[in-house]
Amino acid sequence: MTRKTSKSNQDDKQADVELTDTNQSDTKLPDTEQPDVKEAIIEETSLPSELPTDDKKEVDETDSLTVLLSGLALKLSPKTQQRVTYEIAESSEDNSRYFRLSANEGGGLHSKEWISLNDILNLLLEHGEQPFKSLALKPLFNSGSANNTGFLAAALRELKLLIPSDKSVFLHVVSKDIEELKDKLLNQPLD
Repeated sequence: MTRKTSKSNQDDKQADVELTDTNQSDTKLPDTEQPDVKEAIIEETSLPSELPTDDKKEVDETDSLTVLLSGLALKLSPKTQQRVTYEIAESSEDNSRYFRLSANEGGGLHSKEWISLNDILNLLLEHGEQPFKSLALKPLFNSGSANNTGFLAAALRELKLLIPSDKSVFLHVVSKDIEELKDKLLNQPLD
């Protein structure tokens, strides 16, 4: 049964709120049986700041991931000793490897979504030897937390994929050893 109802606080006009019960047929209830809007629970969803592209590998909800490596990385700011926790996992479906930020010491929200490790490495290779800000990593995330890119950059520094630029602690340069590191992270056992 699908019903649409709710009351506006300003002028008692009907607004649309969809309530769905899949176990019953589609019939309308008389107005006397309509729930009060204050009792209806509405789940909010937000669209990602950037929609995935066809070449971006997404983790399917049915994929079984095995965590191969879990590590801690010092945040970028020299004013803190707090760390972020990251994980690298492998899919049992296609043996692809994925990365995620799993925890954060101190405050600050971040995404815990799994990101294709290959997508991360390919994005880094695009930057070559030019210094760049953490914000350049934003296309990797579907969610829009402002901390995602800085936390990811911290983890990538811990993995030796990025090094700090001579110009600023907040600028990054891709490691000269990225090809060897890429092969290890994508194909070899992680310890």
